[in-house]
Amino acid sequence: MSNSWSRYIWLALFCLPVAVPILIVLASLTSGESESWIHLRDNLLFEYISNTLSLAILVAVQTLIIGVGCAWLTSAFSFPGVRMFSWALVLPLAVPAYIAGYVYAELLEFSGPIQTSLRQFFEINSPINLLDIRSLTGASFVISIVLFPYVYLFTKTSFDSQSGILRSAANSLGAGTSRTFFSLVLPLSRPAIAGGTALVLMETMADFGVVEHYGVTTFTTGIFRTWYGMGDQTVALQISACLFLFVALLVYSEQRMIKGKSFNPTSDYKESKPTELIGVKAWLASFLCFVPLLLGFIVPLTILTGYALEETGTEVETLLNNYALNSIKVASIGACLCLVVSLWLAYSNRLQPKGIKRAFIKLSTMGYALPAIILAVGLLVPLTSLDHLLAEPLSLIFNT
Repeated sequence: MSNSWSRYIWLALFCLPVAVPILIVLASLTSGESESWIHLRDNLLFEYISNTLSLAILVAVQTLIIGVGCAWLTSAFSFPGVRMFSWALVLPLAVPAYIAGYVYAELLEFSGPIQTSLRQFFEINSPINLLDIRSLTGASFVISIVLFPYVYLFTKTSFDSQSGILRSAANSLGAGTSRTFFSLVLPLSRPAIAGGTALVLMETMADFGVVEHYGVTTFTTGIFRTWYGMGDQTVALQISACLFLFVALLVYSEQRMIKGKSFNPTSDYKESKPTELIGVKAWLASFLCFVPLLLGFIVPLTILTGYALEETGTEVETLLNNYALNSIKVASIGACLCLVVSLWLAYSNRLQPKGIKRAFIKLSTMGYALPAIILAVGLLVPLTSLDHLLAEPLSLIFNT
């Protein structure tokens, strides 16, 4: 009995860091309508909603095209560099979206080197902005080229796990490569594609760096501007609640989409043999896989390396000591905590996969569906209140 209660206590402790911000953010919706909220609702809320949805749709379409396309090419065909592309297409995840946003803003803006060179080459003297990178479409492009690996990884894993017997049967019935892909392979991979796309959309809705730098007003920019610009914590929490409801709806839709869609083949598994491409088709496949890698990883890495080389050795060493070491510390602590909590939750779920423990586990795993900004905003309020509550008596005790 004691062991059972101790597991309940540990599960409750793991749930608190997620449950407290959610409850605080949602409770803000019951605090009434202030003048700031009425002004925001009447003038800005529709813009936040429309821009957030438009950005999410644009990013979803682009990541689906890139991720599913590259996964199909590297899984079903053999061409020059396919083994390298199979793992290298994950590398754009190493580039934070806001870093890629800064890089492409400098490269493609009006005064950037690319537009300047194009105007000189075509002898354009008028101040024409050939490419408006600081826009909704520009932000969607930047986010897509660094987040498509989510869709790529999920989809490629699904493609590789499908038995080659199914594809052989489809081919024997006269279905070509394209028809096999759209009629057989793609439907079987729908849950994996939905899962990868859901992760991309969550990252997109939580993004602040790119949309702020590109001048796109979304829920995240609204939260920061209301919190720091207007100094209104309640309205910032109410905007966070709206964003959370969007994310919750997304998670629910993803779960409904994949529910009952798992597939268990009746035939034995047989690894499918890739179709060897030759000539123009082979090099075209290589080019199509190289472009996302170029845009999402090679270009940002090259530009950032060039900036680093322009700095003196002392400055680079100072930056590495101050920033890199702190980043490694935060990443290490976060990874260790996630590992410990995940192992405990998995073990608890194995012992009792149903009942109240299952509900606890579902609640604690909602963290992956929450934008970090919501967790931060939700935690700042109780921590600030606790700080104010403890500050006065402690100052009296220690005479400070």
